[in-house]
Amino acid sequence: MRALSAAMLRELLIFFRYPGWVVSVVVWPVLFPAAYIFLARALAGPDPRAQAAQALGTPDYVGYILIGTLLWMWVNTTLWTIGSALRKEQLGGTLESNWLAPQPRAALLFGAALAHAVVVLWMVAVATAAFTLVYGLKVRAPAESALLFLANVPWVYGLGLLFASLVVWAKEANGMVHAVRSVFLIFCGMSFPVAVMPGWMQAVGRALPLTHGIDALRMAALAGAGWREVAPELAWLLVWGAALSVCGFLAFAFTDRRMRELGTTGTY
Repeated sequence: MRALSAAMLRELLIFFRYPGWVVSVVVWPVLFPAAYIFLARALAGPDPRAQAAQALGTPDYVGYILIGTLLWMWVNTTLWTIGSALRKEQLGGTLESNWLAPQPRAALLFGAALAHAVVVLWMVAVATAAFTLVYGLKVRAPAESALLFLANVPWVYGLGLLFASLVVWAKEANGMVHAVRSVFLIFCGMSFPVAVMPGWMQAVGRALPLTHGIDALRMAALAGAGWREVAPELAWLLVWGAALSVCGFLAFAFTDRRMRELGTTGTY
């Protein structure tokens, strides 16, 4: 716990040391969805709500886009922070000394995950306030929506743990982050329904956990769906959460063992 709290505190100190990053967490949730909302209004013509009701199944196209962008932003920041945490240690020259210290090596990543969770909670609070005050979002089932949001935690952070281990092997974070987040952006229906894509793209989208997370949250927040309606999506989220968490732990354990055997912990 001491190592975990120290790693978390270090990450938070570094984050708040750069005010530009703190400001971006406030500005980004407000500005990022705006581009997709304005585009939807421009393409829908004089009556966007009627067009949205026909194409999306709900007239609240603003809420539809806001929920998709919020979850995508969460995954995106996870890849940039937790996914590249070990790579940043390599570039800073501190990974080798921290890796060989008499502490659980997993504390390096879990400390970064806890620090990221604090930032995400702040981002969600800002986004909720902005979505309500600026865009007029009305959540019909707030309790169910909050629990469905939390149901995404296992697979999101499991993906971050797996990604962090792969980045240490590839020794490149930026290209991998852009590739993975682009896949989610294109196939998961962040700002449009998956059903409008070609069949093979729909199959890819339905195989990704973010698609089910977005769909479940939209059903609860916009349509007031109960647990029976969102049960299939929730089941997919839990299965993906268990699978990615296990894969992340196994990948980290394998990376830990191989890096110590090969002596490549501190290599650039």
